[in-house]
Amino acid sequence: MRADAARADRMQSVREAAAGWLRLGWIDNATGQAIADAYPDDRVRVGVTFRILFFILTMCALMGALAISFLLLRHTLGESGLALIAGLGCVCLMEYLVGPLKRRQGGIEAAVSVFAVGLVIFAVAALDQYSWGVSSRYKLAFELLWAALLCLAASWRWGYWPYSAAAGFLFFMGTGELPFARLYWILVPTLLFGWLSVGCDSPRLPPALRKSSTALLTACILAFYAAINIFSLDNHLIGFYGFSTPAPGLVARLASITMSAAVPVVVLLLGIRTRRRLFLDLGFLLGIASLITLRQYVHLAPLWSVMVTGGFALLALGVILNRILGGGNGKQRHGFTAGQLLENPKQLRAIELLASMTTLTPGAKAPPEKPGFQGEGGKFGGGGASGEF
Repeated sequence: MRADAARADRMQSVREAAAGWLRLGWIDNATGQAIADAYPDDRVRVGVTFRILFFILTMCALMGALAISFLLLRHTLGESGLALIAGLGCVCLMEYLVGPLKRRQGGIEAAVSVFAVGLVIFAVAALDQYSWGVSSRYKLAFELLWAALLCLAASWRWGYWPYSAAAGFLFFMGTGELPFARLYWILVPTLLFGWLSVGCDSPRLPPALRKSSTALLTACILAFYAAINIFSLDNHLIGFYGFSTPAPGLVARLASITMSAAVPVVVLLLGIRTRRRLFLDLGFLLGIASLITLRQYVHLAPLWSVMVTGGFALLALGVILNRILGGGNGKQRHGFTAGQLLENPKQLRAIELLASMTTLTPGAKAPPEKPGFQGEGGKFGGGGASGEF
């Protein structure tokens, strides 16, 4: 990241932490204001609603400009040339937005970055189609690996963690088209695990790049589990399909079965030991995946009943853990707490509101009944009197 953008990102992290402390009552208003004054914000930011609106409007404007340029210049520059020039122009515009204009979390710069990355990827992919004598699988592998490299560079330069996550998944998709793909899916996450784990909490990196490290680490753990899963091994879900893939041997299957059961437990224990929510969440997720894998080989009950039973078991486990942690000293035990720490309650309420709105759609109104004949006899009245006969 740019030095000024990294500095602004660190200061924003301090202000967000101070806002969480203020919500929890750990500091008073005067201290919160003093922290805000000591770490001022020099970036142009907008709220979430306007950020989404500006992102959509910018995407529409860029798509319109690109369509007009394509109609006017495609015969002169070609599709790949036009995409490359437009992509490089968006890169320069992005540098201007985050540099001199000091924009961050404004929606406009995010849309420009999407166009910059997408157009450069498209330009290289279009040029790659003219390479002759190369297998289509190798072409696809090159395009995916190039896209992964570009997304990783965008994440490192502009600090958007979704690009880092996309880089991880694109890399493993690209290596999946090469020989010995399963070996790549095992070795690469193993080699990067220590480095990325340090990067998730390294004070040398700005908070945005720590999130990028976390996203890439998540992709690596998921790819590693997919490679060692016994169902993936038996069904050849990962590997180069240009050659005949032999059936896995007994030793390979035993190792895969053991690791399919052990990896979720190891990740969960690592999360308990390091107090990292990422490992805890991934441990539970991989554990559910292992149970579903077990169901494919041991047919004790229908899959839906297994998943429903597992869901109720997890709910019961959550209630039990909440009561155990809530009954400890200070509502915590050994560093774990059931209470909310620095989560923004407004964001949680927004999620709850969004979920509830999906269930509050009005039903179809029944058409009003047409009035029919009602025989109630005659009515008369006059002079202030009324009566029936």
